[in-house]
Amino acid sequence: MTMQRTIIALTLAGGIAALGAPAFAQEHDAPPPRVKWSFAGPFGKFDEAQLQRGFKVYREVCANCHSLDMVAFRNLGDPGALGYSTAQVAVVAALLAYEHSLVRPSDLRRLNAAFFTVNGYISLLFLLFWGAAVWVESW
Repeated sequence: MTMQRTIIALTLAGGIAALGAPAFAQEHDAPPPRVKWSFAGPFGKFDEAQLQRGFKVYREVCANCHSLDMVAFRNLGDPGALGYSTAQVAVVAALLAYEHSLVRPSDLRRLNAAFFTVNGYISLLFLLFWGAAVWVESW
């Protein structure tokens, strides 16, 4: 009986030591490189294209569960923010109004159409807006 307890204790100790080994191996990694961000510090500024991509990802992915209730549509066109034109902001607002008109709390049959199909249309419009901006800049 004593021999069995000793074998079990040694097996458990070896297992615990084996599980801790990867943690010891990772302690000696080099620190991550320092990166200079364009938006760092009090005088940093955001890249408009990155902000627009982030908003596009929000509309396609995050907006299905989260909302931007505290952000006014006029803020989408502010200079230094996303920089959308008034027409682009109006299109986004109209599509969101349409999206919300499709679903009622008592009737969720058109939920997929509201939150997936309309978001696809919004993505296509952003692609068209981007293509038009690139085309105009190339002239």
